[in-house]
Amino acid sequence: MPAASAHEVRPGYLELRAIDATHFALLWKVPALGDRRFGIGLDLPAGCTRTADPIATWTGDAYVEHATLACPDGLDGETIAITGLTATVIDVLVRVV
Repeated sequence: MPAASAHEVRPGYLELRAIDATHFALLWKVPALGDRRFGIGLDLPAGCTRTADPIATWTGDAYVEHATLACPDGLDGETIAITGLTATVIDVLVRVV
């Protein structure tokens, strides 16, 4: 019987958790191979800024970033985009709490 082959499926993950109406906890996880992550990025609304440098770690199979966002106008009606997806075979799961 011939061997089957397929690409590995490891989705990215974005979680935004409301702290209050204008502040959000961000968890951004991008699949990686060693110290090379897939070329996807996070495009936040223009008014949103990280309140401090993000805490970034490498798990061996992912780049993981934790940060707090300040969005003075909140996120209602705003667009958050994941850039670079069309050049990959991965998807990104998004959770907003």
